[in-house]
Amino acid sequence: MIKKIRAIWRNETGAATALVAVSLTALISMMALGIDIGMLFNAKSEAQRAADSAALAGASAFLDFPAKDAPKPARERAVEYATQNDIRKAFLEAYRMGCKGVTIYRSGTRPGQVLTCGLSQLC
Repeated sequence: MIKKIRAIWRNETGAATALVAVSLTALISMMALGIDIGMLFNAKSEAQRAADSAALAGASAFLDFPAKDAPKPARERAVEYATQNDIRKAFLEAYRMGCKGVTIYRSGTRPGQVLTCGLSQLC
């Protein structure tokens, strides 16, 4: 009985399979972590760009209005620009829909664009 247990314990058949399974699990986990960290940095830089855009839009009101009248238009412009920067939402929606790729152009910059809006309306 003891000899059979020792024989089973010393048998190395299938050891490589177990090692590969553990290694693949670790590799896939590290890849997922890398992707998540990349998306985190992308979201952070996108948020920074949106904040910079809103700040510049708000600051432009001080060029168009006297200093005493500029704070209200500055806030309005900053909020408008901050809410227009939702490119991340477009990419996530495309992913949910199963699209293989997304190309985003500012409205009116490409001839024959698929989605348009009127000239009096911001897209």
